[in-house]
Amino acid sequence: ILDVNENVLPHLNIYDPLIPREVMVSLNLDRLELEEEIQRYQFMRLISSAKEVHLVYQERADKERSRFVEELIWEKEKAQKKVEIIEPHFTVKVHSPRKQIAKTPVMIEILKNHTYSSSSINLYLRNPLEFYYQYVLGLREKEDLLDEPENRQVGTFIHGVLEDVFKPYVGCAPQIDEAFRLHFRKIFHDRFEQTLAKAMKSDAFLLKSVIDARMERFLQQEAEQPLRQIQEILFIEKKFEDVIPLSVGNVKFVYRMDRVDRLRDGTVFLIDYKAGSVDPMPKAIDKIEGMELSRESIFENVRSFQMPLYFFYLDKHFPNEEINAAFYNLRTLEMDCFLKEKAMVDRGRIKEVYSKALDFVMKEILDPAVPFDAPSDLW
Repeated sequence: ILDVNENVLPHLNIYDPLIPREVMVSLNLDRLELEEEIQRYQFMRLISSAKEVHLVYQERADKERSRFVEELIWEKEKAQKKVEIIEPHFTVKVHSPRKQIAKTPVMIEILKNHTYSSSSINLYLRNPLEFYYQYVLGLREKEDLLDEPENRQVGTFIHGVLEDVFKPYVGCAPQIDEAFRLHFRKIFHDRFEQTLAKAMKSDAFLLKSVIDARMERFLQQEAEQPLRQIQEILFIEKKFEDVIPLSVGNVKFVYRMDRVDRLRDGTVFLIDYKAGSVDPMPKAIDKIEGMELSRESIFENVRSFQMPLYFFYLDKHFPNEEINAAFYNLRTLEMDCFLKEKAMVDRGRIKEVYSKALDFVMKEILDPAVPFDAPSDLW
């Protein structure tokens, strides 16, 4: 049994939302005491029916073992007529054998026909074994729909709001005036009530206030920031499929673009909204150009293929126009551009450097002699 600590076992709700505990006690209805007895009965009955029991609890300054464990120890001490039984402590280090999954011809065929994304390539760099579980076996961690909404759900909500607001402006530039702000607030309020408010409890208004304040600052930046001087919106939340020729053959890739604008200076600018954690930007092109071609080195220097793949797409479909892409952090409202003015280099050189890195990764994925295994720090 795990977490046999106080406040976990027994788990008691001290406050009744309707009737104060003092009133219940005065009526000789001490439900708290009754609930503890019920949990004690269930616990004792459970362990008494077992031949071997392992009770696991944390020993920290702010944690103490459950009163039920103390009761068991006290009973044992009384039976032995000896107080303070010596409790042996062991330091256990578990060394799992390195797990490897050999590639079969069927796996190779699946991987050749797979449509890749930046997240799948990044996962392979981080943990090939997890890549195997997710993209070869198709396993996913089960989502608990009863959980409180986390960053991912909040991010999905914000993306949905921005899509509803800006999609009617594809082909033109939005004018962020008072009428636009009122329309934005209405969509925000309606979507929040239909999604996050239903999944949360009474504290939903706090989350709503925080997101509302950030979205107000976002609109202000859209209206005033020099990098957001828009001539027209080209795409909003659009999915594209493309093919990149590599030494292993043509590899299919899928892109999900949050937004692509044409700025007033003629630059085609791709925006990737980030409501939570931001994907790391690759290191300087000089470091990537001079790195050793290995999975570990690519993971350390390229970090994430999201921006390079966006660059491949823009370079192919807008060959005669200035291009750039950026992560747009909706928390801090900071924009991290892929091509920075201080480090503007030849597009051909950028494409060549990242193509070599991507080609190496895809050759390793499709190589029958290279098994799927976990990184060395996990075994």
